[in-house]
Amino acid sequence: MSQDYAAIIVGLNGAVLLVATIQYGALSRKALQASAARDAAHEARWEHLLETRRGGADPSVDELLGLYRYRPGRSIVYGLASFVYMSVCLFIMLSTKSVLQWSGSAKPEPNPELAKRAFIVAVAAVGLLILEALATTVVSFFSQAFAHRMSYAMSGTDQELRELHALIAGARRPQSTPPPDPGPDPDPAP
Repeated sequence: MSQDYAAIIVGLNGAVLLVATIQYGALSRKALQASAARDAAHEARWEHLLETRRGGADPSVDELLGLYRYRPGRSIVYGLASFVYMSVCLFIMLSTKSVLQWSGSAKPEPNPELAKRAFIVAVAAVGLLILEALATTVVSFFSQAFAHRMSYAMSGTDQELRELHALIAGARRPQSTPPPDPGPDPDPAP
């Protein structure tokens, strides 16, 4: 490892550490917000059940079961992603510390193992940043498609949707053209 190589690695690690720290903070906030939203929805369902009982009626089975439909989805995804970024930050800091320690010694001896480790950490960190950007795009696309499909499915009853689909299918079929007019009958009946 040379001093120039050490400077390049430290500069790259600094830039990646900045981005990874920002991503870690943003994803941690999203995980907390998703968890808080889920908890608020649970509390609202619970209050609705209590109000229904206070009104003298029994809640429906769907309402009762809806209370315990636990879908942690987004909070877990954001939590795992923030953990990955926290780990990346830790590895970058440890790698940078080792490189700076080597660079700061009076007469640093060649250390190919440190150079190799620093390179692997830097490439892995940059790769994770790129992978996260791609994954975010793909997940966003499929989340929007799923939300659209759910919105469509919830827009009417099954019967209404079947009838509408039948009308659409009828409209898409080419209109049959009437047979050509044969003209006047050449042999009129006596």
